[in-house]
Amino acid sequence: MNSIFLNLPILRISFTAFLACVIFMNFLITPSFKSQSILDISSDDETISTGSVFDSFVSAGPKDVYQLKSFLSSEEASGIFKDSLNTKKIFSRDDISFFSRYRQSKRNSFHDYFQKKIFLSIDSDSNALILETFAFSPKEAQLINLQLINMSSDFFNRKARIQSLNIKTSKICELYSINSDILNLDDIDLDFDKELVLDSESANQLLLSKSLKYKDLCLKRLEQENKVDGKTLDIFPFFELKSINADASKQVLLEIYDKSLDSVTASNNLRIIAEPIIPSTEEDKDILLYSILAFVITFITILSLRILLRLNEEFET
Repeated sequence: MNSIFLNLPILRISFTAFLACVIFMNFLITPSFKSQSILDISSDDETISTGSVFDSFVSAGPKDVYQLKSFLSSEEASGIFKDSLNTKKIFSRDDISFFSRYRQSKRNSFHDYFQKKIFLSIDSDSNALILETFAFSPKEAQLINLQLINMSSDFFNRKARIQSLNIKTSKICELYSINSDILNLDDIDLDFDKELVLDSESANQLLLSKSLKYKDLCLKRLEQENKVDGKTLDIFPFFELKSINADASKQVLLEIYDKSLDSVTASNNLRIIAEPIIPSTEEDKDILLYSILAFVITFITILSLRILLRLNEEFET
């Protein structure tokens, strides 16, 4: 057995591996097309006119770019993409080769396959996210890119609306605090229905449910709150408290109104720097590079086996 390995023609076998790789890459791998877009996640505070009493400021720092990249790389994003488009037609149709198409199995999830069809990178200088998408037809490469942009917009809209709702809830409870007996302000129990986790189908739904329950509790307390009692009047003049509470309540109500408009206003974090176009040429398969790599790996592997076998023979003798 050892003599067989020692007499193997290294160059011939390595060249055979080279040719096999050339044939495999040429005829058994379906060519792909790439579409690229560049998204600006603005890092500057910009005033957005919403028709509200206060101007709405949307701040998107570098963390927003990384958050978006993490979202698009998540299994949730892959699931949203799969539910939005006909992925079977895009990745599993008959004209795609066996080695290139998506085949559902226990070891190969759609998320793993899809992540190989998108490439996300961040330009740190411009704070831009570069989306590169790959498919087996030019139009589908662009379609995937457009869907990722759509999902990016939905991500920021959802994030902004949840934040707006939480702020509005906080302001409602602040209004309750302002109009309560300032010396006998009751603590608000934040330990709500323990069944919320079981009733929620997602983390966002859970947080929204908790926020809504908190808001309802504060509204209920606010409706039940009576005027300042006599004990408080002995320390603070009633007319002073009434004036302070009225001004503070007015300010909070204006902020609640402003945040209510924010909750129905689309986020303005996302801008298109470069549109995803329909590619006109196929992506280079790098056939020569992979074939040379196959040649080198085969050559080194066989040569290493020869050296080990010769060393083993010398130790035995």
